[in-house]
Formats: sequence, C-alpha cells, structure tokens
Amino acid sequence: MDKELLRQLDFSLGEVVAENIKNNVFSACSVGIIEGGTYPEKTIFHYGITGRAAGGKQVDNRTIYDLASLTKPLVTSLSILALIEEGKLKLSDSLADFFPRLGDVHKKIKIINLLEHTSGFPAHRAFFKELITTVENEREAVIIGRITQENLLFEPGAGELYSDLGYILLGKIIEKVSGEKLDSYWQRIILGPLGLEKGLFFAANRNVKASSFSATGFCQWSNRELCGVVNDDNCRSLGGVAGHAGLFGTIEALVQFCEIILKMYCGTFIHPKLSFELLRERLAHKRGRWVLGFDTPSGLVSSSGKHFSFLTLGHLGFTGTSFWLDCKKMRGVVLLTNRVLGSEDLDLIRKFRPQIHDLIMEKITKEKGK
Repeated sequence: MDKELLRQLDFSLGEVVAENIKNNVFSACSVGIIEGGTYPEKTIFHYGITGRAAGGKQVDNRTIYDLASLTKPLVTSLSILALIEEGKLKLSDSLADFFPRLGDVHKKIKIINLLEHTSGFPAHRAFFKELITTVENEREAVIIGRITQENLLFEPGAGELYSDLGYILLGKIIEKVSGEKLDSYWQRIILGPLGLEKGLFFAANRNVKASSFSATGFCQWSNRELCGVVNDDNCRSLGGVAGHAGLFGTIEALVQFCEIILKMYCGTFIHPKLSFELLRERLAHKRGRWVLGFDTPSGLVSSSGKHFSFLTLGHLGFTGTSFWLDCKKMRGVVLLTNRVLGSEDLDLIRKFRPQIHDLIMEKITKEKGK
C-alpha cells in the first residue's frame, strides 16, 4: 500500500477510534491489515492506552491483548484438524468415544457438531461459581460432568447455537487424544513450526509483566485486576487454559498468523502438521454460519461489514477482538480492543466493528480498483 493510502487510513481510522475512546467503548485499539497475493503487505495502526488507571501505556506492537474466543478457531479448531491429519480423530467421532455415562441423546453428538455449534448445548453456563469452591485438581471432572449432563436445546445437527460448552469439551478431547495439555500440544504442533510462540500464548503459563497487557477489568471473586489474567470466568477458574478462551497475543503476531492462514487456504504455504483440505471443502459448501469453528459473514448485519466475500473466515472475541480473512481477495483485517474495560453497552462495539471494516475495505478498493 502506498504512503498516501496509509496516511488516509491512519487519519480515518484515528477519527473513528478517537470517538469510541471518548465514548468509553475501550481504551486500547490496534488494527492490522493484510493485503495482497503471494507476498501480502501487512500494516498495523495503534490507538489509545492499555488502561485508564495510572500507569496506562501507549499501545504498540508489544501490547498483549486477551483474545478471548479467538481461542476457539485458532487453537482448538486447528488442533482438532491436526489430530485428524495424524489419523487420531475423525469428524464423525462421537462424544461417547471420549466421555462415559452419557445419555442416549448426548451420544449422538459428533466432533463436527461441537466444532460447528450444532450440538444442542446451551451457549453459556456460569460454572465458575461452583468451580471456585472446588479443589483445583477436581475442577476438570466437575465441569465435564456438568456439561455432559446439560439438557440439549435441540437434537444434535437439528439447529445452530454458538456454545462455549462444546469448545470446553473439545479442549478436553484434544488433551485425551494427544496426551498433552491443550496449550502444550498447540504450541508444539501448530505454533512451533511458525516461530510465533513469543507473540501468541496462554498467559496462565507465561511470566510476563502485567504492564505489557491491555487491561480488561476487575475480577470480583478473586479480587484481582484482569491485566494478564484471562477475562473469561470459566476459563479463569480452570487455570487459564481452555478450549473456548485463554489465548493472549500481540497484534503483530496475530497478523502474521492470519497471513499464514490465508496462504495455507490458498495453497501458497504448507504447514508440516496441518492441512486445510477439509476447511476448504466445508467453506465452499457451507451448511450454516460456522465452518469447522470459524465464523463466516452473516449477511448484511455481519460485524465484518458489507465487503468481505462469501469465501471469508473469521471470529469474534468477547473482549472486543476479531479477525476476518477474505480467502478470495487475499485480504484480512485484525481488530483488537479491550472493550470489556469500557461501556457495558454492546451496541457500541457492534456498531464500531462493521464501521471499521467497511472503512478499510472501501478505501483499499477505491485506491486499487478491486
């Protein structure tokens, strides 16, 4: 991208972000743009400070964000695909293959149902209220028991409902099949060959200064500031590593990871442990909104805005994070904020996300004519 386009983007993004910082939507915002073909250009813009309390620092490439549910596609889904590649899992494997004493309806749940949010499990349960009074080494058994006893809201495969519960189970399935902790397996198999371990990690197992993180609030039950501590209560009660949340990272590392995902999808990068053949097939013939754990644009009201093609993969994070990757145009936007530190009005971040994506896509399209 030429200097004039970069200047225009910085100015326009800065205006929109400044208004949202003023309106208490977040204090920190980093925007990464991926544009191009075989050798994509990557551009990053930073705005705001890491927190509103004294000691807040200007956001930069070293600022670490709580990526929240970006954990689902980037860690859990990719780990499942790697285990399938190893021949240790199949999308058709049943929940009953991994957990005993299931009811008949729960035995119908397959790996694919968990990945694509068609299991029938509810979206969320506040398990942490029980877990924080449970001895740590018994918490895993308790949460698995609670989830597998949940009444399903519909027959597996008969509907679609985004669910943290399914991804908590997927995280445990990865550990059972691989014989490793989720974060360890992912770091070794997925991230290790890419050299991105320093920029993407589970903060629970990394000694990093709190001042390096964007703040996400205050935990009432642990009496701790959530700065380098995962915002999700259920994940935090499980020690900070789970299949649905727990991942942290810098925008620099996440943009690099997203660029690699685009290249893998298009066949210009080969990962030694991971194939995207299944992902390409499912996206080309998608049956619903979710594709092997990745979100896709949901019509005119999508947070990705109006300009991403039907061959787009992405995801949102509760903390105000997201990525959208257009595999047809080889274009992507990574948007990281700490919106949970600001207003509780979700309409503000819902308005901000498509506004930012449309602004970026329209300026690039106008400049490059495509």
